[in-house]
Amino acid sequence: MALRLNIGIDVARGMRYLHELVSRPVIHRDLNSHNILLHENGRAVVADFGESRFVAQHDNDNMTKQPGNLRWMAPEVFTQCGRYDRKADVFSYALCVWEIHAAELPFAHLKPAAAAAEMAYKRARPPLPPHPTVQFPAHVINTITSAWQHDPNSRPDFADILPNIEKFATPISGSEPALSGMGRESSSSSSTSSVSALKSHWERKNVPTGK
Repeated sequence: MALRLNIGIDVARGMRYLHELVSRPVIHRDLNSHNILLHENGRAVVADFGESRFVAQHDNDNMTKQPGNLRWMAPEVFTQCGRYDRKADVFSYALCVWEIHAAELPFAHLKPAAAAAEMAYKRARPPLPPHPTVQFPAHVINTITSAWQHDPNSRPDFADILPNIEKFATPISGSEPALSGMGRESSSSSSTSSVSALKSHWERKNVPTGK
């Protein structure tokens, strides 16, 4: 379980860097498990900034269209009801964290557009246990449920998410988490795979998935 939590922490750190610590804050707009790369040492990096935009940009084309993968898309982005902001990334992060701990795609039984519609119009969310479990500890459940709130204003910033999960982290050797392909470079000395392939990765390492 330590590996899963540390991946979520690395991603939150990378997203906080994008949202708050660069001179021109950035909205990723396509945060999903395919764009989270995992090094052999367990460190995770956020990648693929093809859909990203600077927060300072407010033109309609950039901030009202549907970018990215529908399965991880925030309701306000999918419905195109108006401009959205960095809280759309927070919603996508919640789905990534759920996927990391569940070891399956969110709404795997649905096509991406149907999954996005369920979340946007019916406010459906992937299932969580009614009580904390080894697979979904209380701090993970709390992080997920706060981050995928329907109202963007009710979602925390990554600066608020991090203190609540970092205290449960297990140290991992290696460099600080990076942003691959934007500002910071990921190491070329270690191979990477996307978080979307983590189920087989955990099975090779004999890490229980809870299935």
